[in-house]
Amino acid sequence: MRKLGKMITSWQFILSLQALVSILLMILAMKTGFLLVKFEVLLAIILVILLFLMYLFVRPGKIVHYRTQIRPLIGKIVSLILSIMLAFASFFIYKGDATLRKLGYNNTQSH
Repeated sequence: MRKLGKMITSWQFILSLQALVSILLMILAMKTGFLLVKFEVLLAIILVILLFLMYLFVRPGKIVHYRTQIRPLIGKIVSLILSIMLAFASFFIYKGDATLRKLGYNNTQSH
């Protein structure tokens, strides 16, 4: 059980979770067609930048003093909060699309 806890709190797992939720959000945004293509590209760029910044914060460095130990912990917490927010955004995009489909929304747009 302790091994599972270490795996779940590892920086690789947390960043993988954030990457998966980001990919899910992008897929739903493209599938539903709520955004124009230029905004989808902008969203993808922002998600990649956020993932890279979280990588810089979360990956462990050389432990020199107290601050280098706390930085990865704060990075993990921020990454988890970001992942939760992205999951909520994905859920609301999905539910919004389902509601519009029930109302007879025709998914045609001009890009």
